[in-house]
Amino acid sequence: MQNSHALALRLLVPLMLLMVTLLSRAALAQSKSEFIVFEHPRAPGKVSEDKLHRSMQFAAQELQVSQELQSSIYVFHVSAADAKAAGVEMTSVWKTLRSGGYRYELWVIGEPTDEVYGSLAVSLLKDSFGLSLEQEEAKRVKDIVAKKLAMTLTVKERQPNAKERKPKH
Repeated sequence: MQNSHALALRLLVPLMLLMVTLLSRAALAQSKSEFIVFEHPRAPGKVSEDKLHRSMQFAAQELQVSQELQSSIYVFHVSAADAKAAGVEMTSVWKTLRSGGYRYELWVIGEPTDEVYGSLAVSLLKDSFGLSLEQEEAKRVKDIVAKKLAMTLTVKERQPNAKERKPKH
């Protein structure tokens, strides 16, 4: 069973990378960065493109840079076991040179949390703009982004409930 799983993963990863390469030209032509998300069926939870965009916005505000990148941004969401089999140790940001331009790969390992979104946004912007942040400063910005994401979600969750409790006339 484990051998068939490893074989399937070995076939799946090159296929995903081929798809990324084929899609990279279209994404590079975009004037604004776009996230192209690949969800593995065994990955817990689901990556939210809305949270990816909002985390970039919040981190850019804190770091005082633009949130729009002229790079392709691919998001791979996998389980911890699949990440280990693919040689990816932790949630991380990878930068590669393709077709004369850069492409970023965001690897989300396990359940995506607000802290994960914050960490990815800070790492991505730090690398894209060549920012030198001390570890404490990067953690502070990541924590701010995570708190803002959590507050934004809370507000959105409460709004539908408020509509349901309309006063009777």
